Amino acid sequence: MKLFLSPFLLLFPLCLSAQRGEFMLLKERKCNIGIRIGFNASLPIVHTLAIDGKELDSFSQRYRVGYLAAVSLRLGENRFFFNPSISWHRAESELQFALPQNFVMDDDKVNEAALVNHIHVKTSSIEVPLLIGYDLIKENPYRLSVMIGPKIKYRYKTNYDINIVEAAYSYFTEENHPYNLNLVTGINVTIGRLFLDFNYEFGITHTSSSFLYVLSDLDSPSSLEYKWRTNTISFALGILF
Repeated sequence: MKLFLSPFLLLFPLCLSAQRGEFMLLKERKCNIGIRIGFNASLPIVHTLAIDGKELDSFSQRYRVGYLAAVSLRLGENRFFFNPSISWHRAESELQFALPQNFVMDDDKVNEAALVNHIHVKTSSIEVPLLIGYDLIKENPYRLSVMIGPKIKYRYKTNYDINIVEAAYSYFTEENHPYNLNLVTGINVTIGRLFLDFNYEFGITHTSSSFLYVLSDLDSPSSLEYKWRTNTISFALGILF
């Protein structure tokens, strides 16, 4: 964590000296390169949560903080600009749910065990957003911009941790759609070379994951299906060259 925050600490003195040096003054160019690091918070939109085809109604979600790093281009001299980038994201989320009563042997434990079952998801992904932006305010060295566009996302690594309280064992079986198409909207605040990005990302396509588990009193396994869409906000600090 300290290693991840160190670039922020290095950029802080630059902010303090922005008015004392020419380094922080960004010249108008057709193309600027930017690097940024930041944080994300994911709270997926549940499309389907079902056991053996039966929808579950009792569930809740907890967001977890993840990290991101990116390299981007800013193309354009007028108020409109094109902002493609390539980024690495590490994201986490947790879904808690309760099994239907007919899946639980001791009904007295239903309330006690409600929402104790969980699916914890950790993903690492390479993402390519292609954003179109417009400068609402453009008074050198200040800019306030809005951006929107699609994002192609490839999850090259996904870890699932599933825990069902009364199951003898449970495990992940398969996942579909490692590639996703998302929609991104954002606000960019630029002061000289420094900029802040606030983005919201919504999944156009969904991800489907399947699990099997066996309750301690049963022999046959039950299947759990979990479909979800991306729902993420992110904050990043960067510098332009």
